[in-house]
Amino acid sequence: MSRTTSRKINRSSGTDIVRDVLETDVYDCSQINAVIQLYPDAWAWYVAHDRDHAIYPKGFAGLITEKFQDLRSLHSDTELRKFLREKWGFLAQEFFDWLEKYRFIPEYIKTWQDEEGHLFAKILGPWADIIFDEQIFMAVVSQTRNEELGFYPDENWIDVLLQNIYNMRASNLHTSEFGMRRRAFNWMQDIVTDKLIQYGGDMYVGSSSPYHAKMSGLSPKGTVAHLWYLFHGAKYGVENANLAASVAWRAIYGPNVGTALPDTWGLKFFLATLTPGMGRLIKSYRHDSGDPVEFVDNIRRFYAHPKNKIDDLSEITLMFSDSLSIDAAKKIDKYASQWFKTAYGIGGFFTNNKDYFRNTPAYSPLNMVVKPWGFSFDHGETWILVAKVPDGNGKNVGDPDVIAKIIEIKKKYPFLYNTF
Repeated sequence: MSRTTSRKINRSSGTDIVRDVLETDVYDCSQINAVIQLYPDAWAWYVAHDRDHAIYPKGFAGLITEKFQDLRSLHSDTELRKFLREKWGFLAQEFFDWLEKYRFIPEYIKTWQDEEGHLFAKILGPWADIIFDEQIFMAVVSQTRNEELGFYPDENWIDVLLQNIYNMRASNLHTSEFGMRRRAFNWMQDIVTDKLIQYGGDMYVGSSSPYHAKMSGLSPKGTVAHLWYLFHGAKYGVENANLAASVAWRAIYGPNVGTALPDTWGLKFFLATLTPGMGRLIKSYRHDSGDPVEFVDNIRRFYAHPKNKIDDLSEITLMFSDSLSIDAAKKIDKYASQWFKTAYGIGGFFTNNKDYFRNTPAYSPLNMVVKPWGFSFDHGETWILVAKVPDGNGKNVGDPDVIAKIIEIKKKYPFLYNTF
């Protein structure tokens, strides 16, 4: 599709953009399944944070609010639910009963703009009922923004995509496509999926979106999210949260979907607050912030300690997913694969790559996150505020006072694993 030169806007409805409830990251399903079993009465408050402080067109907040109204009819297709059940049979029947009845409630999302045009949003309601809203919100914002501003990819964007797929395959990088939430357009993700299926070979191992995983027949890829750790921080305190979240997750899933996401408050803090027993149970870690070489080395140090000892580190898989390109993944793999099995989750590089828009110099991909700001255990009467304080600079999200308190808490738990 060529770049738009006309002033006429091709304006999609909400249901044109998000076509099924399961057009989402599959880890939303694992979160909901766990929440409705363990914490069915919990409420959550999410906040959208645009890392680039982008300016949106006048009236944008009202426009996406209208599109959320369109999504009242959003549901999950029977065949897609059947596919997910076949691939993720460890999800409870209770979840599939819930999913069949689920309907999107737009009133849970409030959006507004300031005079300059910055976009703000909060999502507040029963926790299980708003977990899908994170992906829905960002997908609608990203595609609507591009349509309103006339940002469309170059005619040869698929050639750029194919070069990247060939590079991935030649480099022997086992790669999942993680591009749902910040994709440029849904039809672009459809094409990306089709090309990965055709040309990715054994290196393409699946999509995080059940909707797109079904196109290949490969199992959806995803496990746990930051929100799981943040909730346990609200419930049990940050000092106890990593262990409590890991224990609760294993209570639901056993060895299934067992990849830990240790950077909610930083990898060193995660490992410092983990028991040796849980450390030996975890067989996979996901890197989503901070220096990947330090990440590799600190996990090596952790398992070199006598109380955590694992002699064969190839039993452990490291998955990298922090804003990766193929070239960045190749550099990481050259180092990490000396000791560990490796896998890669690649998102916007496939579904919203700036190189697809070279004829549009003003273009920049959406750089937004939607993260929990607080949790309530009394149906929204009172709130316990939370914050994400990961390894990467500029990725803190949450109330500033809570962030400051967490930084002080982290100082009380030094990382003691300093040798290999």
